[in-house]
Amino acid sequence: MPEMDSNSPATTLLRRRRGPGRWLQTVLKLAIVAAAVYLACHFVAEIGWSELLDRARSANSVLLGAAVLCLVARFVVAYWRWAQALNLLDLPLSHLYGISSLLAAVMVNHLTATVRLLGGVMRGRYISSRYQMSFSRAFGTVLIDQVSHQLVLGVVTWLALAFFTWTIGFRGLAAVVLGSLLALLGGVALWLSRRKDTRERPLAGLVRRWVERQARRLGPLYSGSQRVAALFRQAFSDRSLQIHMALFGVALLTFNALAQWLIFKSLDSHVGLLTALVAVALGAAAGVVTGTPGGIATTEAAMVAVYVALGVNEVDAAAGTLLYRSLHYLQVLALGLPSLIYCELWGRKGTSSGSQSAAEGPQDSESHFAESRPDPTA
Repeated sequence: MPEMDSNSPATTLLRRRRGPGRWLQTVLKLAIVAAAVYLACHFVAEIGWSELLDRARSANSVLLGAAVLCLVARFVVAYWRWAQALNLLDLPLSHLYGISSLLAAVMVNHLTATVRLLGGVMRGRYISSRYQMSFSRAFGTVLIDQVSHQLVLGVVTWLALAFFTWTIGFRGLAAVVLGSLLALLGGVALWLSRRKDTRERPLAGLVRRWVERQARRLGPLYSGSQRVAALFRQAFSDRSLQIHMALFGVALLTFNALAQWLIFKSLDSHVGLLTALVAVALGAAAGVVTGTPGGIATTEAAMVAVYVALGVNEVDAAAGTLLYRSLHYLQVLALGLPSLIYCELWGRKGTSSGSQSAAEGPQDSESHFAESRPDPTA
């Protein structure tokens, strides 16, 4: 695990995440993982491990290779979404270093069950060290990226849930789910239209107030909270930027679904692309809600349950899901470990001056944000 300066803002943030409440959350997550693993093993035992392994071995290698390429592509797409936020800082960005930072953070998040926040902190640390800037500014772009991802995932999951409940026969519930989504989107659109005359878009204002609340709770990390709020305001007031980030988020989910669909094709199982997208979205949402690292166990259990409910053969559902998730975990390790080593070695080039810059971040002028890029609301 990479070492961190004991006085750095990143280390301070992680220390503040500790405490009785944090440990209770960890125990709950581990209990959920244990329950999901038990249920999954019980389900697989009913099918039979030998039958499941034989089914997995029958997969077409060419189609599996295409699925692997789709899984690699989604990491590239995830990086380009984050790069849209990084562009707000006007960095001489090295794309190799940027995507390596992302891959290293993804791997760490999959391996650290107790500190899920560590991956995002590492991304901020690597960028702030390499480009000699305050940690809070770099971490702000990570938060912008994560907020954009959660917004897209939320909408797609809501639609997937409506499709799922409609397909399994709960038409009334599906109508309620879809109607609530449309009502929410309509309410947001109406709210935005009534505030067009204001300089700051409402979403940007909400985010700004959230960041300022974090300043009181997290202390040193957000000692420059006004500058972080200005970065958020700039990002969420730029309609073009948000559209681009949302499209990258949709593309990421699409590549995941394509990979799962190709895996089913390799097993000669006739599972539609839309079915794969619904299962992947609901599985990802289950992983987020339970908070397990990388969605381990809970994502797999949710995906298998969705496939079976949608009429997929139990053996195919289990084999397809386990192949998909196994390739995911293998990629995370195969790409994440070299990326972690690369960032630790290459990032240290700017660590000495970068650490000083990170410490001096609160002294930077807030006007940097106004000067670095024109305000789209002006």
